Amino acid sequence: MMLLNLKTFNIATDQNPADQATRKFKACNLPNSLWIREPEFLYENEKASFHDGQTFSLVDTDADKEVKQEVTSAKSVVQPKARLGCERFERFSSWHSLVRALVTLKKYIRKRKSHTEDKESCEHDNILHNVTTLIIKEVQLSAFSSEISTIRDGGCSPKASPLLQLNPILDKDDVLRVGGRLSRMQSTLGGQLSAHPIIIPKGHIATLIVRHFHSKVHHQGRQLTEGAVRTGVSRAVHVELIEELSSASFINALRRFIALRGPVQHFRSDRGTNFIGAVRELEIDATFIESGPVSNFLSENAITWTFNPPQASHFGGVWERMIGTCRRILDAILLENKAITLTHEVLSTFMAEVCAIVNSRPLLPITSDSEVPTALTPSAILTNKQSTPSFVIPTFGSKDALKSQWKLVQYLANIFWTRWRVEYLNSLQTRAKWTSDGDNFKQGDVVLVKDKDVHCNLRPLGVIDEVFASDDSTVRKVKVSIVYDGTLSSYVRPICQLVKLLELD
Repeated sequence: MMLLNLKTFNIATDQNPADQATRKFKACNLPNSLWIREPEFLYENEKASFHDGQTFSLVDTDADKEVKQEVTSAKSVVQPKARLGCERFERFSSWHSLVRALVTLKKYIRKRKSHTEDKESCEHDNILHNVTTLIIKEVQLSAFSSEISTIRDGGCSPKASPLLQLNPILDKDDVLRVGGRLSRMQSTLGGQLSAHPIIIPKGHIATLIVRHFHSKVHHQGRQLTEGAVRTGVSRAVHVELIEELSSASFINALRRFIALRGPVQHFRSDRGTNFIGAVRELEIDATFIESGPVSNFLSENAITWTFNPPQASHFGGVWERMIGTCRRILDAILLENKAITLTHEVLSTFMAEVCAIVNSRPLLPITSDSEVPTALTPSAILTNKQSTPSFVIPTFGSKDALKSQWKLVQYLANIFWTRWRVEYLNSLQTRAKWTSDGDNFKQGDVVLVKDKDVHCNLRPLGVIDEVFASDDSTVRKVKVSIVYDGTLSSYVRPICQLVKLLELD
């Protein structure tokens, strides 16, 4: 309310009743006081002069220095988007009824917003995809809310998260998927769905999805249901026996491999002494295998050979994992049967049986259809033939193994198959270590080079000359310059063998 145009008058103290209420006053004088009876000027004419002639104008409060300014702060709160709630999904007994209900609801909302009739079924597939994505996102938020918020902010999954080994990622629809090393295999595996499967938490929705696909394959068993829900990915193994760890033995094994499997396009190996010697015999420089001239030479011959950095066996995890599993089972079998002597012929046959067992595992769930009795295996892909033998080999015990050599081979192969089936887990996506990302090494960083043969106080310092970034922009190996006995040398080392001491600003 603005009163700037009004004038105020001053009332004298002896005519102001409020002054008597704030001062000492005798009780005997109270009946005749101005506090009880009104001042006389209230009974006079409005134009009567009851003031001393002084007039005062009201002062604007914003311009008055004696008035303290009031500061008002406004608080804005962003209300989160309302969620459906997974508890509502439990009212539905089938995946189809749940999706159909949400599709109907979404169509009704769209119709009310647009005030027009719905279009034909050209938009039905889009709505169906959006509803399916909405359901999956809702169940993922209820189970993995902390992981999703962390990944959305650019961080890594918490260490206590059950999804840590799956390296979860978010796709363009903010759906949580399995990460891993198959991101560059999407075109081969059939798109993102196979390379990065959707993570579905255990619960009512997972049960509805399994029931839905179980009904879709006409209730033909667990194997077909698994095949309809997920896709398997694996690889094949070839084992060659050599007499000694020499370059000549390796070259002979390589020639046998090419003779059996055909021309090779890409070799990848660690820096074993026999491998280094072999490439020297082939006049290939193993130290600078990544350099331009050598790469061009190999490309002209339609062969690519890539060496992993020294002291980095984990770079070959894609094949070391398969071979390591076979080796552990073989060690256990041979230790349990110390009394059995294996000749070269028996050992060669046994290793061939081991390769056949490893390569005969199904890449996809085994079908229950009598019309399709076989499963897709690495052996079937390699040979274009069924891996099932045309004859049935009986099961032999430890006593039968001592009667003849072929029974001994079959006895060991049966043991290997039993342990392989129990101990092998075909999971490519899980990560046992390196679950968090670190800062990349840069050129010019000062590092401490680890060397198990050198005392920790005598380990050399080095400067990074060059970094090798992978396709995902992650540096896993570098070229570092080290001074040994007054001589400057350069070495390629994995980052796990380096300790960063000083970063280049």
